Amino acid sequence: IEDSADFNGDGKIDAKDSYLMKLCLAGSESFEKLEGDYQLYKLTVGGNDITEYSIVIPADTDSENDNHHYAAMELSRYIGEATGFYVPVYRTDENTERHIYFHPVEPDSAEAKELELGLEGYIYKVENGEMHIYGTLRGNMYAVYEIIEEYLGIRFYSGERTYIYKNR
Repeated sequence: IEDSADFNGDGKIDAKDSYLMKLCLAGSESFEKLEGDYQLYKLTVGGNDITEYSIVIPADTDSENDNHHYAAMELSRYIGEATGFYVPVYRTDENTERHIYFHPVEPDSAEAKELELGLEGYIYKVENGEMHIYGTLRGNMYAVYEIIEEYLGIRFYSGERTYIYKNR
C-alpha cells in the first residue's frame, strides 16, 4: 500500500504525493501522466531492487537451441521494457551479487519427479534473495511468460500484439 501512495516514485510519502493524489482525483491530472515512461516504478525480487540482479544460465547452454536461453533473454527484454533496466544474462554467477538462476530439468529425471514438473512444467521460487526457475523442456519459457504477465503487467494477445498496463 505504501508504494501505491508514492505518486511521484521518489521513495517517500509526503505532502507532494498528497497534492498529486488530489489533482488526480479532481481530474486535473491523470495517473498515467504522473507515472512516467515505464510502467513500473520499482521491481524487487525478495525485497531487493532488480538492478542488483543478473540472470544466470548453465555454462553449457547452446544459445541457438536451448529454451532456457531464450527464456532468459525474454525475461531480460521485458524487465527492461517495464523498468528501463535490462538485466544482464551470464553463463556464470561471478558478475553480480544477486541472481536469477535458470535450472533446465530433464523430464524423466529424479529432480523432475521430486519437483512434480511433468513434461513441460515449471516452478519458480525466491530463497535467500535469489530467484530459481526450474523447468522441463519449454517449462522455463512458460515460467518467464507467467512472471512477465503477473509481475510486469504485460499481456500477450498474439505474436505481434501485446498490451502493457501501468502498475506500481
